[in-house]
Amino acid sequence: MLPAPSEMGRTEAVRIFHVSILLNNLLPFRVGDGARVLSPSVRRAATIQQALVVIVAERILDGLALLAVALIVLPVFFNATGGEAFANGISAPGTGALLIFGIGLAVGFIALIVAAGVRWQALKLLITSRIQSLRADILGVVQHPPRHLVLLLAATAVAWAATFLVHWAVLEALDAPASAVNPILLGVVVTLATNFAMLAPATPGGIGIVHAAAAAPLLVAGMSSEVAVAYAILVHALNTVPPMLVGAASLGVPVLAARIQGHSSEAN
Repeated sequence: MLPAPSEMGRTEAVRIFHVSILLNNLLPFRVGDGARVLSPSVRRAATIQQALVVIVAERILDGLALLAVALIVLPVFFNATGGEAFANGISAPGTGALLIFGIGLAVGFIALIVAAGVRWQALKLLITSRIQSLRADILGVVQHPPRHLVLLLAATAVAWAATFLVHWAVLEALDAPASAVNPILLGVVVTLATNFAMLAPATPGGIGIVHAAAAAPLLVAGMSSEVAVAYAILVHALNTVPPMLVGAASLGVPVLAARIQGHSSEAN
């Protein structure tokens, strides 16, 4: 989705992505996304604003994919559990996330009003120029060749399908007792719950928030708290530890490459 994707190789893109995942899981408030935007490799392929537009577009695409699945899956889940999911808190992490998001918007809006009262003309000029610039950058994302857009949609679908299967496989590995909900459906609902809960990434790696969101659907489906907690911990570990290991290894790649290049220069 970058305006100049040829400026960044696939290997470098994978490296930067996993470094950002590492930082997101070690630090709060998605600090890794900021590091991703400010990465020298990304800066060579895009401006800061363009990189931000790409990340927002990526989040919107993921959100739309999950929303489409939720509209299909959640009515079936509610029907299978007697509609108790909402009352028993499966939506609580998401509600809290939306509340925090709303407070952030309100604070930002108030700050904008204060700034407007102080420097309205300068602020108006800045907003106008930024809107025009953002419009150009957004069009740059959506006006890629059709082949690129099809590949993007296909990659998004495959990625989420794989996540659904991982959550189902963990449930099967725990040999959890049968419930009123189909295991595959339950894995999909857990994926939805954990990702909607991450709308408010207040803790590093979503610690606590993700665990509650992962355990809630299992409790609603009638499983014991022991199974639900074990499942939540295992799912969170599988989703965070491998990417963090890759990210940690990726941090040393530029240093290693520089040393190899230095030795080659000395040899010549």
